[in-house]
Amino acid sequence: IMFKNLTRLITTTLVVGSLTAGATAQPKADDEIFSRLLTVAVGNEIREKCPTIEARTIAATLYFLGILNYARSIGFTKDQMFAYRDDPKNQESLRKATYAYLDKHGVNRAVPASYCILGTAEIAQNSETGKLLKRR
Repeated sequence: IMFKNLTRLITTTLVVGSLTAGATAQPKADDEIFSRLLTVAVGNEIREKCPTIEARTIAATLYFLGILNYARSIGFTKDQMFAYRDDPKNQESLRKATYAYLDKHGVNRAVPASYCILGTAEIAQNSETGKLLKRR
């Protein structure tokens, strides 16, 4: 249950994405934030669809905190980050980028085993996404 709640927190709060939403004078987001969020989103998608792969909970939590700290270091407030979470345009942007990554790497979204193949490859390559995942 703790992991499920953590995953929910990561997938909703981490949709800090490009952090372009907000009516207040918000700093300009950069590609680094979006790239880090994409890493988490891809890992989450693999974890949700592949029955033989799960998240490294502590690693994912630390990675998440790193994103939040980075966003704060470039001028974002916690409220601005949470405001982004609720913006459908930002969520859709991250969703599209996630699906594009999966498609580019041969995932057939109708075939759960294809998520496992990508997840196993990410783990073996020790990629940023792979570092957030482990085999069950």
